[in-house]
Amino acid sequence: KWRLFFIMPDAKHSIWNDCPNNIEVIYCWRMYPLKFKAMRYITYNLSLSYIKKQLKEGDVVYSYNMPPFLNRLLKAGVKYYGERTEHPEVTQFPSALLRTSLEDHLSLARKMDGVFVISTSLRDYYIQNGVKEEKVHIINMIVEPSRFENIKKYDVKRDYIAYCGNASNNKDGVDKLIKSFAIVCQHNPDIDLYIIGPAPIGGDGKSNLQLAASLGLLKRIVFTGSVNAADVPQLLKNARVLLLNRPDSLQAQCGFPTKLGEYLLTANPVVITKVGDIPLFLEDGKNALLASSDDDQEFASKIIWALDNPIDAKRIGRKGAEVAQRNFNARIETAKLLKIII
Repeated sequence: KWRLFFIMPDAKHSIWNDCPNNIEVIYCWRMYPLKFKAMRYITYNLSLSYIKKQLKEGDVVYSYNMPPFLNRLLKAGVKYYGERTEHPEVTQFPSALLRTSLEDHLSLARKMDGVFVISTSLRDYYIQNGVKEEKVHIINMIVEPSRFENIKKYDVKRDYIAYCGNASNNKDGVDKLIKSFAIVCQHNPDIDLYIIGPAPIGGDGKSNLQLAASLGLLKRIVFTGSVNAADVPQLLKNARVLLLNRPDSLQAQCGFPTKLGEYLLTANPVVITKVGDIPLFLEDGKNALLASSDDDQEFASKIIWALDNPIDAKRIGRKGAEVAQRNFNARIETAKLLKIII
């Protein structure tokens, strides 16, 4: 039987209501309530001590994100596997109490029985830093196909193209997307851009709202704000084209956009920049439309082509959905992982 430990709660103190019978969920934060932020470190210590006592010889521990406290759970006779989906220099742990040095993180990785990563560049990084090659495994980004089954495209009052996610510039290039959309608007006055995600009230979101205003696009760009997860598939399905203008960066080279799987499963054409491992799965003009990063004009031209050639664009979209079913299927990737750890 699997045991799933949640050490800290999310903002809503969520619990898993539909847990399968073969999984026992243990909410450590319920055992050691967090009345004050200052108690978080104490809660961590108590939770780790509890979890370590539960471990016995022959157990397997699988940890998401390889947090620094994992080093304190190491125990003889127990196997340890960790997962990383981002380069550790990009997403070091934010809490001052839990922050670890890069070398401490790599030292932990070398002790693990296996490290699961999301890209070839991230695999190379760990191998180059002393993790044995046979211990580093690529597990592709996963998406649940059932979320998009029986989702039909509906007519909308006004056609739109769409991006889904936080209004991040460094990670997802939303500012570049807006600039490309300005070029599209010169060619097609009857299409809007939906930016599906949290409201643009600060940081990159606020600056992108200002950018849209400076380009005269406020009436053409719809900032939806946060959307219920159950409503996202329909919003994506109704779009003419789905977009991700990701800039080339360390994060793009070593990570992989999880939203891409959902985009592809809609069977809509996807316009995306060819960064990181994306070209390993997608081919321009065959199952997606790929543009160079940092080229707003080329990205815009791909959107314009998809809008002007709907029949060919739909064919490309259908081929993209096949790519997602083959490569990003949650059941297939989970089976690969279980074969390694069990």
